[in-house]
Amino acid sequence: MRKFLLTLTLLTLTVGIANSTPDLSVVVEPDNNLWVGEELNISLTCLDNNPNATIESAYLNVTGPGDFFVYYDMEENSYGSYSKYIDDFNQVGEYDVNIYCENNLTEISNEEINVKVSEFTVDIVEMNPDPAYIGDELELGIATKIDGEPHHYQGINFTVKIGNIEESFDTSVPYRNGMWEINIEPPESIGTHDVSVQADYDRTTAYSEGEIEVKSPLQFELVDIDKTWIKEDDNITLTFRNSFKGEPFYLTKNNLNVRIDGYNCEILETSRGGSYSYVKVDTPDLSSGTYDLRIELNYNNEWIGKASDKISYVVPVIGEIVNPKDKAISTTITFEKGDLKNSIGTDGKGAYSSEIPRGTYDIELDFPRSNLLLEDVEIKSFEDPIRYDEITSGFELEGIGVNAIFVYEVALDYDEAHLEMTYDDSLVSNEERITVYRCQKWNFGARVCNGDWKEVTADIDTIRNEVSIDTITLSAFLIGYKKEMIIDANIEKDNYFLEDIVKVLGIVEDENQRAIEGVKVNGEIRGTEITFTAETDSGGVFTKEFQGPSTEGKHDLILTAEKAPYDDVDQTLELEMIRSKKLTLTVPNSLELRAGDSANTEFLLNNIGQTDFYDLTITLNGISTDFYILGFTDIDKIEAGEEKRVPISFNLSNSVVEGSYPGTVRVRGEDVDLEESFTLKVQSKETTEVEESKSKFPSANIVIPNFSWETLAVSVFGVFSIGGAIWFKKKKQKPGREREDVKNILLNIKSEVEKNKKPVKVKKKNKKDKSDDSVYYAS
Repeated sequence: MRKFLLTLTLLTLTVGIANSTPDLSVVVEPDNNLWVGEELNISLTCLDNNPNATIESAYLNVTGPGDFFVYYDMEENSYGSYSKYIDDFNQVGEYDVNIYCENNLTEISNEEINVKVSEFTVDIVEMNPDPAYIGDELELGIATKIDGEPHHYQGINFTVKIGNIEESFDTSVPYRNGMWEINIEPPESIGTHDVSVQADYDRTTAYSEGEIEVKSPLQFELVDIDKTWIKEDDNITLTFRNSFKGEPFYLTKNNLNVRIDGYNCEILETSRGGSYSYVKVDTPDLSSGTYDLRIELNYNNEWIGKASDKISYVVPVIGEIVNPKDKAISTTITFEKGDLKNSIGTDGKGAYSSEIPRGTYDIELDFPRSNLLLEDVEIKSFEDPIRYDEITSGFELEGIGVNAIFVYEVALDYDEAHLEMTYDDSLVSNEERITVYRCQKWNFGARVCNGDWKEVTADIDTIRNEVSIDTITLSAFLIGYKKEMIIDANIEKDNYFLEDIVKVLGIVEDENQRAIEGVKVNGEIRGTEITFTAETDSGGVFTKEFQGPSTEGKHDLILTAEKAPYDDVDQTLELEMIRSKKLTLTVPNSLELRAGDSANTEFLLNNIGQTDFYDLTITLNGISTDFYILGFTDIDKIEAGEEKRVPISFNLSNSVVEGSYPGTVRVRGEDVDLEESFTLKVQSKETTEVEESKSKFPSANIVIPNFSWETLAVSVFGVFSIGGAIWFKKKKQKPGREREDVKNILLNIKSEVEKNKKPVKVKKKNKKDKSDDSVYYAS
């Protein structure tokens, strides 16, 4: 029996432990009654007596007015301890907070808490008096409510602020007629001031705002003047708003004093209408200008009311705007200064007439095709100070395509001018070429520029066809475009030898194919120091000779044509420089020998070109090799400017038959084939001895190479030219030019020599290599 009871007891305890759930302990702060916007802090302790169970999580949800619902996981501080701040109570009403604790066995415990949220408000119901006057006491009526129901229990503290005045009130504030009554003095400054009330109750604070106008008890205000621009002998009527604490009173000659620039004005009459008073006064005679108007009010035997304004004695604005042919130009003139804006227009004859106060203005002149704005113009007088003209046709200028000309002449002092001028885009093929010019010496009557048209910077609007310029001086402005020049030049020959004289010729025309005289043409060969200058004649033609480069190859010859106001134009020509190939062979025409004699002579081979020659062979054909021996027959190289002497020795046997033996000296190589005739004349030994015996004196044959008279003449000319050049240089030229002058003379002599050379049979290059045929000379 005992054993049965023990077993039953253990079974009962096991079942109890298995079915137990976590224990909850919940604490809320501050309490279950909250104010709108206030936070609620929930602290939870969750433990489980089951040794097999552990606390896994804690969470909560909040339901409230309407469909309000939020869910939160609580934050674990330590095992079994959780907390959560909730700040979602922004609406008045009842809320249910359900808190849950769950263990690892999915066993859940929960607890529900009811929270009530209320709202405390404050409202400024009335302010008396409104408006308030300086020195008055202001009474505020303030209502407080909780959830829309009046709340008049003690415990509320108030703080009131008006302008820069702030005052606090404790719970002793009286409550009457559903309002708390608070008395406070307004600021002693006239104007509208902000009013704010702060009410502190329990753990919440409420605010209310408004504004109050504070006035002087005496109101004396000048509200209108029938005219502020006056002329001599004018009267003006002044309109006042005058009262004391809101009650109007009469203005009379006895309680008013009106002055302009210190001069008393006679009060002609006074009247009242509604809340306004009207005073008509006679003005003093003053010169043009702006003066102070001052009014004083005597109230209760004290001059305490004051008012002021400005009165302007006007300047006559008169004149006319016509072109040099007296044709009227429709114009609107606008004067602007602060809030003042006055516009006048010209009539059918171009005349205008108006009045403005003396002062500093911005003046805008709106013409048919342009607009002129003058800034900070000091107006002391305005008697016909403007002349304007616009020209849109019939004006021709060299180098400039004219679209329109605008002329501005202003006899006024101003700080800066802004111009807007329109152009006709149908007269301009390419608006990117539009350029603006100005002429500082424009003759208005003659419509002519007596100076230069100079380019100026401008903003060009191709959408509105408008040109804008900011300037401090006015003159004549031209909208147009630079005409283009066309240069057409060529080099006289396809190629030149190194340092030869190169001739270039060309013509310069405008875009209408009209020749342009006086164009400066600058030439340069790219990559060298060679430059030159030429100028076109009346037909637009120019020519120039210059010494070519000393390096072979193709060079860019850049020509630049310049003449204002045309756009510069360039042309690039190709100049090819090649090395000359000139080899000369000089041999004696004949040589006379007796049979059995011997003699030595030589052939001369000169490289007078600019190219080296290689692998040359020399032969003497037609004469038996038994008669002579050449010093050498092969030449590996002969450099430019080098001379080679080829020795030849003749040795005749006694058996050589008398007679003439013609032969040919020949030099051959790549691109070289020179020939020159040579004759060997042989006399028999017997004939020679008989002739010698007949002579009283010994005789000998002198062998002289056969030079042509042309070659001799050129040589003599060369000697005298060089000598004369040196003498002339010493007498006339500066030392810095000596080398250049001698060089030019030598080149001239060289040209003359080459003109008198006779070409011989040559071997020419194939035309496919595009080079000049090379000619070799023998003399």
